[in-house]
Amino acid sequence: MKPWHVVGGSQALSNALLDSFLEAGGDVRFNCGAEQITTDNGAVAAVRTEHGEIFTTNQVVSNASSILTYNQLLDRPELAGDVREDFKSRRMGVSGFVLYLGLDCTPEDLGIEVATNFIANTIDDEAQHAEALTLDGAPKGCLFTCYTVGDETLAPKGKSVVALMCLQYGSAWDNVKPEDYAATKFAYAEKLIDLVETVIPSVRDHIGEIEVGTPMTMMRYRNTPGGAIYGFSQGIAEHGAVRDRVRPVHGLHLAGSWSGMGGFQPTYQAGASVGGSILRKQNKKAG
Repeated sequence: MKPWHVVGGSQALSNALLDSFLEAGGDVRFNCGAEQITTDNGAVAAVRTEHGEIFTTNQVVSNASSILTYNQLLDRPELAGDVREDFKSRRMGVSGFVLYLGLDCTPEDLGIEVATNFIANTIDDEAQHAEALTLDGAPKGCLFTCYTVGDETLAPKGKSVVALMCLQYGSAWDNVKPEDYAATKFAYAEKLIDLVETVIPSVRDHIGEIEVGTPMTMMRYRNTPGGAIYGFSQGIAEHGAVRDRVRPVHGLHLAGSWSGMGGFQPTYQAGASVGGSILRKQNKKAG
């Protein structure tokens, strides 16, 4: 089966899930971060929000990073001693450098026929990985996604919306001084556009709006170490098949990229798996 793009973008899928949850009687709070997961006798007892509200519960699903969940959210981090010990052998996953572009032309004007385009000047994976660790060179590969292909409603008539991304580790920004941050990110953005123009000439001339996101941006909005977007490193050594699954706190579950394989589809699958597991246990108790 071929992959498909959701009409309205991935946000449309999130909206549909939200609508389904509300129809089932769920309650949702936005702009309301969880501040602490409280426990009683080694089991989940409640969640306190940043606004001071307390919700008693015996089941909590956290899609925050496991590092944040067990080190900061959990009221007794010592309960997760085995997990925290496991963190010492983990490697942080990759983040991303992203350009969000509003173009003053249609995809057809630039010869763009498909939404997702991989652009690279080498097929050497090791070289691309090495470039993701530094800002000294130029990106050797990127993903050019034009959301307006197949869904013209995502942009005003005659215009296009594009996301341009290359993988990059947060560590590449460790030595960038705050006063140099803006100039550094825009300089790297120019390099990324240069790479795209080797295949799609004159893109730069059609940019009407641009926003630049770095691993630091991901760290700020996602609150993940290093701005990691796929959780821990996706190498074999980090795979769940070679690591013990430890659940030190009864009723506390992890979902999202930090609970296994990272990525768009695996994140949804992780949530569905956790939800199904909780329901089965609850139904078994009720029966």
